Amino acid sequence: MGLTIHHYDLKSDATSPRKARQLVEQLRQAALDLAMSEVGQLVEFSGTACHFQNTQDESLRWLLVQARRLIRVGRAYYFAVPTRLFAFSTWSGKGCKVANFGLAANPEAVETEMGVVATGLSGWSWQSFCKTQYASNPDAGGIANFVRCHVTVVSLLDRAKVMGILESVKDEGHFWEKRDI
Repeated sequence: MGLTIHHYDLKSDATSPRKARQLVEQLRQAALDLAMSEVGQLVEFSGTACHFQNTQDESLRWLLVQARRLIRVGRAYYFAVPTRLFAFSTWSGKGCKVANFGLAANPEAVETEMGVVATGLSGWSWQSFCKTQYASNPDAGGIANFVRCHVTVVSLLDRAKVMGILESVKDEGHFWEKRDI
């Protein structure tokens, strides 16, 4: 197992791509204002460019994999690939895995072997997670580094909440809920 911010959900009722982009730009600026080791550039994809298989850039592949939404229909699962997205990646410190943030417009339906299936998705949304446990490895900086990394990701989620785009967080270490290091 290990400690992970198991999931965080972002959602916006932005009525235009321009507004969704502004929200992601604002969140990216908040990431730059925090003690992140690195904050990636804002990226924008639309159409078939949203498919992770269509990029040769390994640094963007995981972001595009995470941009998809898992849709459950009975016992079957399908992926809804966004039609448009704005996103960026963050690294809070040595050893901590990437935390991707963004907003994506998803299709109302996807084609499956069962035919066309409604996704139930609307507006702009994003789901992701961040494995912070590896930041505690001695060669990464130990427990102090882990705490700094985990708290930094949570601090960015706090900013998303203030912006009104954070829907939910599940933190395996319960720091999100209790704020007890």
